[in-house]
Amino acid sequence: MAQLRVRLEWLTGLRRPIFRNVRLMGSWDGDGRYSHQWRTAAMQEFTAPDGCPAWRADILLDEAQRGWTFHWGVVVDSPQQNNLWGIPTESADPNART
Repeated sequence: MAQLRVRLEWLTGLRRPIFRNVRLMGSWDGDGRYSHQWRTAAMQEFTAPDGCPAWRADILLDEAQRGWTFHWGVVVDSPQQNNLWGIPTESADPNART
């Protein structure tokens, strides 16, 4: 099975490092095929070009499903609460940068 490496980045735009235990969740299974049962993967912290904390993760998807719409999100722990959804708003435009 050919695999397609996809990098997902979560850019917070927040100067203070308030999140920890950041995890990627997405609609793919262990073989990289679309699934209604989401998988979770740890994300690696880095500093975004705007100087704010950010996280990234690389996942492998089944090349045969190129063009499928996969769904993803980020779950974080904050000082006040664990397991928060880290993306409160979304855009339907796949080319959006905001």
